Amino acid sequence: MNEQYDCVIIDTDPGVDDMFAILSALGSKRLRVKALTTIGGNVELEQVTRNALGILAMAGRPDVPVYAGAAGPLSVPLRTASEVHGDDGLHGLALPAPLAQPGRWSAAELICRTARKCPPRSLRLACLGPLTNVALALRLDPGIVDLLGPVVVMGGGFGTYTVQGQGGALVSQGNVTQWAEFNIWADAEAAQEVVNSGLELVFIPLDTSHRTLVTEDRLVRIAGLETWGGGLAETLRAYGAWTRSRCGTAGGPLHDPNVLAYLESPELYETVQATVAVEAGAGPERGRTTLGTGSRHRVALNVDTGGFFDLVQQNLEMALV
Repeated sequence: MNEQYDCVIIDTDPGVDDMFAILSALGSKRLRVKALTTIGGNVELEQVTRNALGILAMAGRPDVPVYAGAAGPLSVPLRTASEVHGDDGLHGLALPAPLAQPGRWSAAELICRTARKCPPRSLRLACLGPLTNVALALRLDPGIVDLLGPVVVMGGGFGTYTVQGQGGALVSQGNVTQWAEFNIWADAEAAQEVVNSGLELVFIPLDTSHRTLVTEDRLVRIAGLETWGGGLAETLRAYGAWTRSRCGTAGGPLHDPNVLAYLESPELYETVQATVAVEAGAGPERGRTTLGTGSRHRVALNVDTGGFFDLVQQNLEMALV
């Protein structure tokens, strides 16, 4: 075990692609998941917390604690992505009963406590949903800026890559509005606080995740898993239908596992140094992310797609033994 990865917290709103990210992390030979923290996003907080506990039960990992976080954004009502993930977040996948209950601290408290407990800069945050919990942790204890290691965020879109489908183009700038990616748009105020906080941030935007489309041959590989393969493949097929039906692409994008793949194998990604800005407020460009001069943040703009899917498949096989 590489010591620098001993402290990994996954902040998540499961969500189909979140589920694959969590399972991939649990099967990793390099990452040790210390906790899951949940955030209202893809569906409501109570449901995503239930999903997180069920995913851990699926993998037989009651040792990984779950801490519930914010039910919604800092200053606007929660608007979920249930049209993509289903009303329960997992398109009806029947998860096993939880093997544990959520912890007594809030997600923000857990992040701060762990940052103070781990060796300086050894705690990695893998952020798969809106950034509300991270913003609340920074408000609770601003000093964690100097204690946290890289915070890897699935969020944003900069329009550097477009997938052409039979029904139209899947553009890597926005997936909820023309300009905005869901996680940033869902709580743009929190995202703005986080990008201006001084944290060491790595962004995995749509420019990267739109390259990791789950094509039919990849679904067949997942369906071949000895346990849970058929259910996981069908859930992933239902999730990808939203994109396929609108754009006619060969599959739906598997966004969130890129965050854990980056933490495990950063050599799979091509990155640039830049300064990311977030548009907040109620205007039509809410949630828009832009790349500016400077080097405050690292942004992944390309990925070895084959290497990514090989890594995820390998980790799923390890997690679901």
